[in-house]
Amino acid sequence: MNTLTTTNLTSTTTLTSGEAAFLGGFTGSLLIASLIFAVLVIVAEWKIFEKAGEKGWKSLIPIYGQYILFKIVGAKAWFWGLLCISIITSIMMGVNSPVDFTLPQEQINAQLEVVEWSNYVPFVIGMVVTCIASFVVEIVLAIKIAKAFGKGAAYIIGLIFVAPIVLMVLGFGKAKYDKKVVND
Repeated sequence: MNTLTTTNLTSTTTLTSGEAAFLGGFTGSLLIASLIFAVLVIVAEWKIFEKAGEKGWKSLIPIYGQYILFKIVGAKAWFWGLLCISIITSIMMGVNSPVDFTLPQEQINAQLEVVEWSNYVPFVIGMVVTCIASFVVEIVLAIKIAKAFGKGAAYIIGLIFVAPIVLMVLGFGKAKYDKKVVND
């Protein structure tokens, strides 16, 4: 007669007080550095708005701030186009979503295993259109911001890849806004 023996092994890992202190200090330092960086970017955007003749507080309001930024660089039509594309594709994606993302993760994973993706073409199209539209608008916006402040290709590339840093350079630096360039 064969017998089957099972053993339930549980393993717990505990941190020493020194390791916990290091981890807490590191995490806290990272959080504080991130908050300082975020505040600097917010202040830089505020200053950019003021350099362009707008009230700085407008940069703090999510959709309105983006609208004003598009207005500053002379791209109001782009703003409305992007907003329409975002709304339409979001509706397409929400109506035709392959999974109910409000469920627990295990159930989402189970749903994804049996999804017939060919039934969700609008969802995939919505994702692709949104990504492409956002990418194109970001590039155009970077070009227009750099142009509005009299900057060239290096600033355009910086605004595309490391926007927060370049926004701080524009906001805190000596760059001047040129309304004539925007209206051309």
